[in-house]
Amino acid sequence: MAYEKIKATASVTVVNETDASMLTGNMLVVKGSKNQLYITGQSNPFSPDWSKSNLVIRPFLQASNITRLDAAGIEYNPDLFDPKEYSNALSFYDYIKDIHWYLRDSAGVETEIHESSDYSFSHTYTINGSTVICNDSRQLVIKKNILSRNSTADIVCKFSFYDPFANIYVSQQLETNLINLASGQSNSKLITTCVNGNTITNNGNTYIDIMAQFYGDSEEENIGAAIEEGSANVSCLWYIRRQDGWTLLDPTTEGQTVANTEAMMYEIMKVSEYDDLTGTYTFEKFEGARGNAGIRIYPALIKGSEVIKCVYTDATGAKYNSIQVVYDVTDDTRVELYCSNGKRLRKGHVENTTIKAVVTYKGTLLQDDSPLYDTEFDYYWYKYTISDDKYVNVFNNSTNDVIENEDLSNPIKGLRTLYVDYLDISSDEKEAEFSLDLVEHEAAAANAAQAMYFSRAITEEDLGVAMLLNEEAGIEDDIEAAIYTAQELNLE
Repeated sequence: MAYEKIKATASVTVVNETDASMLTGNMLVVKGSKNQLYITGQSNPFSPDWSKSNLVIRPFLQASNITRLDAAGIEYNPDLFDPKEYSNALSFYDYIKDIHWYLRDSAGVETEIHESSDYSFSHTYTINGSTVICNDSRQLVIKKNILSRNSTADIVCKFSFYDPFANIYVSQQLETNLINLASGQSNSKLITTCVNGNTITNNGNTYIDIMAQFYGDSEEENIGAAIEEGSANVSCLWYIRRQDGWTLLDPTTEGQTVANTEAMMYEIMKVSEYDDLTGTYTFEKFEGARGNAGIRIYPALIKGSEVIKCVYTDATGAKYNSIQVVYDVTDDTRVELYCSNGKRLRKGHVENTTIKAVVTYKGTLLQDDSPLYDTEFDYYWYKYTISDDKYVNVFNNSTNDVIENEDLSNPIKGLRTLYVDYLDISSDEKEAEFSLDLVEHEAAAANAAQAMYFSRAITEEDLGVAMLLNEEAGIEDDIEAAIYTAQELNLE
């Protein structure tokens, strides 16, 4: 019988992953603001002027069953629309097909967008220091003020996604809303604009600049000039949404110092220059309790996405609000461990094994000689043995012996590599597992900065209470005095 010749068997489980194919997508603002403002009775928008500062939009799409290998062989899910994934800017390979863009008006009528004086599909990126021009429809550049007064519109991107497991094309649609902020109820409006886009990415913006503009009865009123005139009522304050309400991004010197002690979180800015020809704004740092017309948001303030609110109070005491959502889509840090002698032991022990951590940081695989291994990370090694269910912190001493530390509440830091001169695993134990906790200094500093700042931060409610207390004490309606009173109350 044929069965008599069988000496060993093996099996493998085959999984149909068609149903596990999941897509994650949205629309990213690469540059500019989606909002425009019109004053009642006028046909031209005050801001932003897309003919000078183009609005650039592109989709973001990840598929659970589309992975790539970086130089270390580590798998990740790429953004299928991200230019850095297609540095030659020639194709989407076979995953994205048949891209079409549409403008949907307030009546719901869709008109396809074609290359014209109003729109283009070409934009220049800088990727790893090199200039790349993308012109394959992966993004839309709006070059004209396309909204009309008192109207809104949607930008729609339709395309087909090829699912390699199901072997089918799946129709997809992503969209974003363009808004005219004029309501017809009042001529006075506050708008905020993310002048360099609302997203922090690996190879793009390292911070987000938000600018506030106020339009009175007939023209723009200079917020910075109004604040510097010294009126007690005038202020331009910025808030971030937390679980318990709006928290002030304190504009005072003390507030910004506390926020940025451990890691740079934000800076209050003023507009120092405007180029009317190009629509470009120049900012400089500002410190003063009344705030100013700009804020610079750094990654340390953002966890995924955050809601930022601007509140402008004019000389009459009237308050105006505007909200922006900002995003940090920078790739998470990933680490893989590599054993110099492989993962199998011979005759119960192995000699002279080196376990090394290889890190992919912000989308870039770090080479062995990268200084970031020494300056940006701490390494905490652990060993687990099955037979005695023992989990210990381990590290090398000066002679590279493996030392066990059973006090897991006080782990001892090691190096990027763990040297194992001799590891004895008995027949009863069968396995020993080594693991690594990688501590990223930048991320740790950001967490520490947030914890320090928000533990004593002023909320919008705190400001209201402080203003009432000041009023009872005979102090005029002065936002600067209210901020300092709120600071004192939080220290009690």
